Amino acid sequence: MFIAIVGLYLSMVVSVWPFANCDLLYNYQYTISLGFTAFFIPVASVLPFCNFQHLLTTGKSTQFCLIRSKKSSYVFSTCISAVTSGMIVMVGAFVLFTITCLAYSPSGTAYIGNGLFTYSNTFYAPLMRRPLALYLLMGGIFAINGAMWPMVSMLCFAFTSNLYLAISVPFITRTLMGYLTQLLGLYVLDPAQLLLKGVAMQWPGGGIPYLLLYTGVAALLCGGVWTIGEYRRLRYG
Repeated sequence: MFIAIVGLYLSMVVSVWPFANCDLLYNYQYTISLGFTAFFIPVASVLPFCNFQHLLTTGKSTQFCLIRSKKSSYVFSTCISAVTSGMIVMVGAFVLFTITCLAYSPSGTAYIGNGLFTYSNTFYAPLMRRPLALYLLMGGIFAINGAMWPMVSMLCFAFTSNLYLAISVPFITRTLMGYLTQLLGLYVLDPAQLLLKGVAMQWPGGGIPYLLLYTGVAALLCGGVWTIGEYRRLRYG
């Protein structure tokens, strides 16, 4: 968990270095839009869960869990741990990034302003008068983005216990869907839009309903396939 948080935090700092802007919202939007943080998220957010699930699958921990509870409790708790571990990584990196922007602002006093993008959507118009609320909303969106990728790794564990494959598949999926989006012009397929940048901010509700729908569908699909695989693997348990 520590390695994942620090790694993601460093990717955010490197993306926006040398902090030419004092606006915290500007720095955050810059690092997820023009930096490489969006590509690093599928790797960092899955590290804690993949390590845990690899040990759980290859060791004796599964037997212990089933002795102490039921299959349904085991499946539900594993899904919850996948989602929460990814979100904790995102929140930890976001908090460290915020502290860094507040502590190191060479061009002046740090503040929360209007950011990099212009908010023509009526959903964001009232928030323009409350920069702190807007910044916290973007932090929440950043955290939700980390909930989906561990579930993609969970889908891998339905077919293999290979740790490196489970870590790499979310990154490969995100990259392939990004290229497919550029090729076909179907921005709704791009997982990077879950960070609410670019065209996503012009969608109904500021793109937030789409964020929740995309994440929910992906989590249910991946978690459902993994659950079926686990019930088959533990059918004699």
